[in-house]
Amino acid sequence: MDLPVEKWKAYVKQKWTSLEPALKERLCPTLSLQDHFLLVSSLFQPEDEEYLHSLATNYCVKKDPRMVLLCKTEGNKRFQKKQYRMAGMLYSKALSHTEVSTPERAVCYANRSAALFHLDQFEVCLEDIGRALEEGYPQRLLPKILLRKAECLLSLGDSQEAADVLCGLESEMSADLSPTADSHQGLLSKLRQLKAKACKDNSCVQQPTVPSRTQEALESWEENRRISCASAAMSLRVSPSKGRHMVATRDILPGEILVREEAFVSVLVPGESLLLQGSAEAKLDDPLGNEDLYCHRCLRRLLASVPCKGCSYAKYCSQMCAQTAWESYHC
Repeated sequence: MDLPVEKWKAYVKQKWTSLEPALKERLCPTLSLQDHFLLVSSLFQPEDEEYLHSLATNYCVKKDPRMVLLCKTEGNKRFQKKQYRMAGMLYSKALSHTEVSTPERAVCYANRSAALFHLDQFEVCLEDIGRALEEGYPQRLLPKILLRKAECLLSLGDSQEAADVLCGLESEMSADLSPTADSHQGLLSKLRQLKAKACKDNSCVQQPTVPSRTQEALESWEENRRISCASAAMSLRVSPSKGRHMVATRDILPGEILVREEAFVSVLVPGESLLLQGSAEAKLDDPLGNEDLYCHRCLRRLLASVPCKGCSYAKYCSQMCAQTAWESYHC
């Protein structure tokens, strides 16, 4: 989305030139980031807010029902071409324009779960299947998505739960008195195959996976008692030749996190695609922007985004990030 970043930057530049020299000196580089932020916030005037609102009127981020069909249709085309990652991104885009607890949202989640399955993202696929069911996935399509759930569970080694899902599905399909001949028989055949595989896996004694010491060390985190946000694997030293510096207190593994701190402030730089002035078709022809590729709170790369419940712009990597954003600043 081509947000009015340049217009706002030009407006701020004009405001800067009108500041008194003494105030400009206060905004010197020696100030901390927090002091900068607080000082600039105190300079924000009602007319500045009015100008922001005037910019926002031309950049509406309301949900557009047309985009649901367009993105889903294009996603289906990419899926048929086995372009599963792009298909998933288009289903995510369709999701961002759906309303909560609607059949459209449920179907988009189910479609995206299929793309994730082919990408071997079985855990995320299960999450999308769960979301599709919560949103009221159509009853007539349930066998297909439940078979996919069983396949994911088998791929993850949970043969017992897979068997439970298949048994429940078999009972429902047996009670269905009006099945479509070809599709029904195809689903039953696949169900029997998966059920046989689940029984075979259950008969084998599976050894639990024991994480290696290296994996445990990478995942563990012990915070330094003296240095905020730093790992206990480091200590602070001061010397005449090096000044203040950090040294390791033990062997540090490649990939081990040494400093972990939540950003004081962050912003997702918007892409230059999806101009709102164009039609829905024109939007779809443009490439995906940063707003489609990264979480709007923690900036993680998105694989299966959680859409905002109120707008079509914000997308999150998890329900936790979405909930935190809604409670803290995004409405």
